[in-house]
Amino acid sequence: MSGNFFDTLYNPMWKRLTDQGIEVVSQQILKYFINPLVKIESPELIELTYGGIKVKTFQVLLDDKLFRFVPGQKGVVLGWEPGLPQKDWLKRINQGAMRESIGHVIADLSIKLPDETVTYLSKKLAKAVADNEGKDMNLLLEIEKVMSPLRTVDISPMLVEATPEIAGYEPCGEYKIITGQINLSQEDNEHRDEIVDVLLKEQSGMFDLKIQRERLTILDYLIFLRSKEDRYRIYHEKKGSYSDIVKRVDKQGMDLMTEDEWEYCCGAGTRRLFRWQDLGTSDTTTSGVKNLMNCHNMFGLKIGLLQDGPELIHSTDIVKNGWINILDTELERQLLPLASYYRNQDDADVLTEDTPLPIGYYSYRRIIRIEPPKS
Repeated sequence: MSGNFFDTLYNPMWKRLTDQGIEVVSQQILKYFINPLVKIESPELIELTYGGIKVKTFQVLLDDKLFRFVPGQKGVVLGWEPGLPQKDWLKRINQGAMRESIGHVIADLSIKLPDETVTYLSKKLAKAVADNEGKDMNLLLEIEKVMSPLRTVDISPMLVEATPEIAGYEPCGEYKIITGQINLSQEDNEHRDEIVDVLLKEQSGMFDLKIQRERLTILDYLIFLRSKEDRYRIYHEKKGSYSDIVKRVDKQGMDLMTEDEWEYCCGAGTRRLFRWQDLGTSDTTTSGVKNLMNCHNMFGLKIGLLQDGPELIHSTDIVKNGWINILDTELERQLLPLASYYRNQDDADVLTEDTPLPIGYYSYRRIIRIEPPKS
């Protein structure tokens, strides 16, 4: 492929492409950069708007998981810049509704995570509160300590998984709603009757089908996720270390994000503490606040959200994003893990050990970089 092809995948050239041009480019990307063993469904052109940023791009299903193309960008400014406004958004939002929505997320996760993970999370939150007890809070100093440094970087174009995977779960089958057909791996087939029983209850309306992370329920070691309108994907618990996840993703011909890539995909290089900071909302109810903070961003990604917890990247020193500490009395400090440039070092403490990660505690997102072959 010529250098001109790769140039078109970067802004501002990408923005000048016609719909037909994007369609041609997308076909080339899918032909030459996707593992031939991956099932590909036809790409679809989409237009997105978020925080004053408009993006025309395409999305595609790879093995039934949604990926969206993020154009490359050279000379992107990332990291914490002293003087960025911190509290403007908090002044314009219903803080009571924000606290309530945060509380709902934590309570929801406490029910749906395995007991050992709930215990692990509770100890982490309690320790953070104890470490801050008796300290006078200086928000500016707090921010400076936990943010990545100011820097200018080049971001390669890439296909990015729209919703992160949950660490500790692997797909083991699917259930087709219309036909009632269920396909399971051989090792999980002995639980067929239990699975069907739970799924029928889900469909009868006994459970909420719109809970966080599109998660439906946990049955023993199984978790059910809504994949498409006509089917459920079925997952079972499988503990693994950080290195296990890296190897699995690499085997699929994909990778985890670098810190630079994560920050760019989260906020597109906007000079905001939070990607949603300047958006405000006309609906200041709890559901309105939750929808604003949990919606897709300008690249159509669910990233840097309330309910996803720490996201693993290509690093054993830091993770991005983090759990909201509902035990903390300071709302500003609670929200810091959602900042676009937040560096979570506390939750990176187990990544260098060859020990299993707590199930459901971490998430990770797969990407495919679109780059010229290395010579």
